[in-house]
Amino acid sequence: MDIVRLTFRDITATCDWTTHDEVECLPVELIGWLVHNDGKTVKVATAYSDNGFSSVHAVPCGCVVSTEILAYDSMPKLAYPSDS
Repeated sequence: MDIVRLTFRDITATCDWTTHDEVECLPVELIGWLVHNDGKTVKVATAYSDNGFSSVHAVPCGCVVSTEILAYDSMPKLAYPSDS
């Protein structure tokens, strides 16, 4: 399972009389496990437990600026302290 840095342009909206030249897409960097990429949507999870992945961010591929593989994680079984 690849751990990636996903850089994307996030959608921005205003609810006031801000002019269009004052509104820009926000650059965002996300680091986590690449759990899905079907060419339409990239999904990166930022939390993992024995129950699986959580905190999944879904980003449209058209918003992605870059994807950098940081590491490969073989997802070892989590170890919990014993109750003594």
